Amino acid sequence: MSPPININMLAKILLVSCLAALAFGSDDCKNIDSKCCQNYDEARQNAINTQINMELRASYVYMAMGAYFSREAPNHHGYAKFFFDSSLEEREHAMKLVEYQNSRGGEVKLTAIRAPSKHEWTSGLDALTDALALEREVNQALLDLHDLADKDAHLQDFLETHYLNEQVDSIRELAGYVNQLTTLKVTNAGLGEHLFNEKLGK
Repeated sequence: MSPPININMLAKILLVSCLAALAFGSDDCKNIDSKCCQNYDEARQNAINTQINMELRASYVYMAMGAYFSREAPNHHGYAKFFFDSSLEEREHAMKLVEYQNSRGGEVKLTAIRAPSKHEWTSGLDALTDALALEREVNQALLDLHDLADKDAHLQDFLETHYLNEQVDSIRELAGYVNQLTTLKVTNAGLGEHLFNEKLGK
């Protein structure tokens, strides 16, 4: 008579086998010419490249906003500074993703950046409202990328450490600005724009 099967032991053997297959037998990097690539399939690499493009597009949009507000009219240097700084920050986000892609043995593939849909704004409130929508769009893309990396602890940790918390803070900041300016617009739109221009220029 055969000895009874130890279910717990069998489960442990299967678990160890699966982990070993993931660590040593995974074909995630089979088409990638890199010795440091591990557990980093083409889908995740493509998603990183897409996110690089999105960060650069956000940088373009903020650059367009900064350029508009630094014209002789409206000549709002506070808004211009805020949006130029935001443009630089988005470009730094893209560069951090480039560095990450290379660190994992992936391949950076840059694609054409879509031009901003507008180059003029009716007011600072109009631009900040667009900026809030843009940050929410970028944040959703990062959340989708985080979901895609559900079996990649390193990528999830990278996104949580360098992007997700910062996105929440940016969205909160912009939402506050939009709400304050909307309230000021009811009482004195011109004064509200002036005060915010001064505030953002500091």
